[in-house]
Amino acid sequence: MILKSKLWSVVTKIITDRELTQKQAAELLKVSQPRISNMMKGQLERFSMDFFIEALARLGYKLDLDFTPHNEEQPLSIYVKKATL
Repeated sequence: MILKSKLWSVVTKIITDRELTQKQAAELLKVSQPRISNMMKGQLERFSMDFFIEALARLGYKLDLDFTPHNEEQPLSIYVKKATL
């Protein structure tokens, strides 16, 4: 659930920073506007992690995850980068 909430945070921040309307975001992510509304309201139970990973790709970003089991303080690191063409 922590990973999903972090991905949600990144996706909604990108949408907000780009000043996209819900309709524009829906078109980019190929979902309905009500679906975007649910996402922006934080209704995470309605979304899978796959949705957020695909949303990042559709928004032009790449997700890198690094798992280091011996790092007890922060075993999972998430990096979101602008995808290059």
